[in-house]
Amino acid sequence: MKGSPLAPHDGYQQEAIEILNRDRIRYGHFDVLKDSEARELLKQFTKCHSYPQMYVQGRFIGGGLSLMRELSEEGRLVHLVPQSEIMAPGILKVEKLLNKDLFMVFMSGSPEHPGCPQALKMLLVLRKYPHII
Repeated sequence: MKGSPLAPHDGYQQEAIEILNRDRIRYGHFDVLKDSEARELLKQFTKCHSYPQMYVQGRFIGGGLSLMRELSEEGRLVHLVPQSEIMAPGILKVEKLLNKDLFMVFMSGSPEHPGCPQALKMLLVLRKYPHII
């Protein structure tokens, strides 16, 4: 990109940052204005002369704001990015955990090392039903 997330060079870079933040995507950046050689090599490599340019795991996705805007509006941008790079809101993390298995228990510690007397009591009850744990 031109500039940085904290100091974008122009409105295109600013909107790109807003899209990534709105879609809760973790991202890295490189300010092409600080390295003209890298800027020119990227243009040759991608055959794209506009910034920001988007790469996912080293693969060029496209350049320019219109592609990023389109992918985001269609909900496809988050599907291009590895799930580990999406910053899910807390409620979505909890919902994923709740839906992971038919039966879910949240406790302090672990089944091998319960973290409190209540967790131990719960485990003693659950162990009566070995098909559950």
